[in-house]
Amino acid sequence: MKRFFLTLIISGIGTCYSQNISVESFRLLEKDLDARVNFPKRDQNGEVCAIIKVVTPETDFVWDSDALGIVSAERKTGEYWLYVPRGARFLTIKHDLLGILREYQYPIPIQSATVYEMKLITAEIEKIVKKPEIITQWLAIDSEPKGANIFIEEKLVGTTPYTGQFPEGEYTYRIELPRYHPEAGKVTLKGKRETLTFTMRPRFGKISVTSSPESGMMIYLNDENTGKTTPATLEGVSSGNQTLKLTSQWYQPQAKTVTVTDNQTTTASFTMEPAFANITVKTTPPADILINGTKKANSTYSDRMLTGIYTLKAELDKHYPEERQLVVEAGKAQSISLDLKPKTGRIDITSTPFDANIKLNGKDYGTTPTTVRDLLVGSYTLTLEKPGYGTVNKTVSITEGQTTEINETLPTGMEVTIASTPSGAQLWVNGASVGTTPFKTTLAFSSHSVKLVNGKKEVNETITVTQGGKTRWEFDVAEFSSTGIFTDPRDQKTYKYVTIGKQVWMAENLAYEPSNGKYWAYGNDEGKVAKYGYLYDWQTAKNVCPTGWHLPSDAEWDQLTGFVGSNKGTKLKAKSGWSSNGNGTDDYGFSALPGGYRYANGTFGYIGYEGYWWSSTEYGPDIVGTRYMRYNYGTVSRSHLSKSWGFSVRCVRDL
Repeated sequence: MKRFFLTLIISGIGTCYSQNISVESFRLLEKDLDARVNFPKRDQNGEVCAIIKVVTPETDFVWDSDALGIVSAERKTGEYWLYVPRGARFLTIKHDLLGILREYQYPIPIQSATVYEMKLITAEIEKIVKKPEIITQWLAIDSEPKGANIFIEEKLVGTTPYTGQFPEGEYTYRIELPRYHPEAGKVTLKGKRETLTFTMRPRFGKISVTSSPESGMMIYLNDENTGKTTPATLEGVSSGNQTLKLTSQWYQPQAKTVTVTDNQTTTASFTMEPAFANITVKTTPPADILINGTKKANSTYSDRMLTGIYTLKAELDKHYPEERQLVVEAGKAQSISLDLKPKTGRIDITSTPFDANIKLNGKDYGTTPTTVRDLLVGSYTLTLEKPGYGTVNKTVSITEGQTTEINETLPTGMEVTIASTPSGAQLWVNGASVGTTPFKTTLAFSSHSVKLVNGKKEVNETITVTQGGKTRWEFDVAEFSSTGIFTDPRDQKTYKYVTIGKQVWMAENLAYEPSNGKYWAYGNDEGKVAKYGYLYDWQTAKNVCPTGWHLPSDAEWDQLTGFVGSNKGTKLKAKSGWSSNGNGTDDYGFSALPGGYRYANGTFGYIGYEGYWWSSTEYGPDIVGTRYMRYNYGTVSRSHLSKSWGFSVRCVRDL
């Protein structure tokens, strides 16, 4: 039999070198677990390396990498395994005969614990004897799947698909691919090209794994975690006897041996034995449930528990804790009730007068005198009420096993003061003359009628005296003429007023600065306030008028304009101050001025040309009625605008 060697040496003849290295392909082997499970190696930082499997039949390579380096390089059958750190960027390949491939850039990022395949294309290394009498022939070998190692005369010559030239003769061959049965035989090269094609016979199969009564069991194959849970199919399992084991937190481990047949699916079913029991715990009254000192629930706890011995405890404020030992046996459900005994005391309650209504923390307990038993220990708010009397509120404490005694007198009224501006008005209370203001007296808790008379001015009101409520009432009984000057007691600013019909109106725009609310000088120029007053948003405007005055409603504006009649705007406008000949006749002394307005966005507009005034009447969540006058119209118009705008305020006297 003739023997073939990849390197032939014939003395006396020169040697030729074909020098070349290139990369045919570079790809990720997604299902290859060699880097993570089978052959892991770690870099200097302790991180699992990636494996680059360099497929080449040639040997004697030198490998060089970037700054991250190469942790290890191992020669395997038909390939090299390069262990590289995560983030490696390029590889330099050197060979004494084939030359150098410098800084080959990896086309995809290198990740930790991941496997990649790099196929090299190299020129054949031959030492050729140019001897005319040696006749050669071509041999082609292929397989499905591809990538099988080819041995000719027990020497590795490459991987499928393969084409090589050999001297004529008979040769032994062997085709090997991991996890497939090998193919072997003899081939004779004589006179023509020989082609050998093999379909590799799998040396593996599948296992279908199921579990009952539940799925989700962790699957181990030969004590190695597969990373899968039931139901699942394990693919690519080597033929022969294999050990399966299922584990779970809640079930006892189960193991069995199954026989895997080439290219077949073996079924493995497991019936799992529980390692738990279903436990339900309820408390009366609702209380915290603790198991081995850890709170699990309140009132009711229901869950599976592993077999074992546990300390079960229920805790509730103002109750004695309940504790017992719980023994959990696999598959034996239990329902446990825990009753907590309360810590209680009692209270005796009396009052003057009798028959006062009793409330403890807002709950009714009848009328005085009474004894309330079996109260939980702690503090309570006691309330005693009776019509015509004041209310007693106090905090009482209930002590375990003790009686708390309470005796309270309900107040009948309180001292109040009734005053007037100006003082010295004649005063009647509940129809009886009591003197002049200011007047101080004690009134019962109820409603009372009061009448004050100052000259021609008479005020009739009802005041309600309540415990903790108002203790002073002051009424304005000043007599007003049809026109005059009013002094705002809040800031001592004076305003003209005028009587129009049955209404008394301020004849100037309000210029009061409230401590709370939103208001602005036009254009933020305080110099304009003396003439035009301030601009207010509606929420501020409705509360900004002085005592005895208020923001007019739409109906009150209608009453004013109805009294004035036609050409309302002309008659109510001031005789000066309006731009573009827009002045009025001011027939009634109202002296309306064009103070402009402030938009919701903070800008100002139309001073000298338009005047806008608020009403108190709402037409929606953000819409209020307003009145406005313009320089070029003799009307008083109504509009509905946002509460956030800034308009002038004219106050009208309370009737």
